[in-house]
Amino acid sequence: MNFEWIQSALKNPLHVEGNQGMLQKWLDQQSLQKTLNTISRCGYRLQFLDKYLEDHPDCLLSPLLKHRERFPACPLQNIYGIDPDRFKKKWSGVDPYHMRADFGSSLPNVSLWGYPFFVLTEDQVLLRDCSWDLRCFRKAVDRPPVTREISDRAVILPLHRCRNYYHWVIEVLPRIQLLMDAQLWNRVPIIVPPLQRFQSESLLALGLNPELMIPFNPEIDHFKIKEAIYPSRLGAIRKVSRNSVDWLRDKLSPAVINRNRKIYYSRSGAKTRRVLNEAEFLPELLKRGFEIFTGEDLPFKEQVKIFAEAQVVIAAHGAGLTNALFSAPHTPVLELMGSDYVNPCFGELCDSARLPYSLCVGKPKYAGHYRIEPQYLWAWLDQL
Repeated sequence: MNFEWIQSALKNPLHVEGNQGMLQKWLDQQSLQKTLNTISRCGYRLQFLDKYLEDHPDCLLSPLLKHRERFPACPLQNIYGIDPDRFKKKWSGVDPYHMRADFGSSLPNVSLWGYPFFVLTEDQVLLRDCSWDLRCFRKAVDRPPVTREISDRAVILPLHRCRNYYHWVIEVLPRIQLLMDAQLWNRVPIIVPPLQRFQSESLLALGLNPELMIPFNPEIDHFKIKEAIYPSRLGAIRKVSRNSVDWLRDKLSPAVINRNRKIYYSRSGAKTRRVLNEAEFLPELLKRGFEIFTGEDLPFKEQVKIFAEAQVVIAAHGAGLTNALFSAPHTPVLELMGSDYVNPCFGELCDSARLPYSLCVGKPKYAGHYRIEPQYLWAWLDQL
């Protein structure tokens, strides 16, 4: 086999989120085949929930809608910084995403173990909705002995990558709307692994009764559940629907707020993708009335409140920018990003949240860190 194209791709340091280039497609194909070979030795099959329910329509809690439209990356119109035309070209090269319908299911005699949750149906199908990473399913072969049998209903929320703030807010919390619509939220116990602070605070903010939480230890536990309520994965990994944004705002944003805060959201404490020269422009931002925040130590409700009260938002690319969805429609957002990292997820979020979105591209340095030329910030603020 000729591996020249693989070697060439590996030499390219550019990271384009969602772009399925030749190398990535080859790696995915190898990963899929290895995963299928591994789990088939245990007698398992791998399937997405919507495909499974086509053959088991009696397990649906709502009609299974066909919704597989393809959408390109959101348009990038306002861009500042180095070589904007080249960056726009990279942005337009991001693969389209597939939007899917949201639905809930009620599955009999389910086995549950591991983290992310491995959900095995009674006819030995592992549901792929719990994870976007095929490699995770190879761990499913290490199934521990049964530690608990639940003889009634219980809710399972797919949790892959949801120790990350973005994935938790975008991929997990909106599924609770499905449970509320089916009148199951706060009526059926929910299985939860050890939670981080923001996770438990957000569940409580949505009114979850702590007495309905069933603790689950992913290191040792294996549950047998008579009837598992299992919401589908949502839309696409980089896109949250407008309906989900409106629902999150309605449920979590403060009722009465003054939208007069100017927000700069920093990643100064992060290990990767920091703005290295913040000291050059933060004093001027403070003079212009901006408040400087990092999200590491802020309670969930406080993060929501800050962005809900925002008049304008500037933020480095990172999970903290997820909170922009709590800003009121028409709040201008400027995202900072290094030119070697192309990820449209927050552009997509702003598109769904009806927020005017702009991007300022900085010169890359190391470990994903970059420098922003301050004149581009002032140009954006002046045009506001």
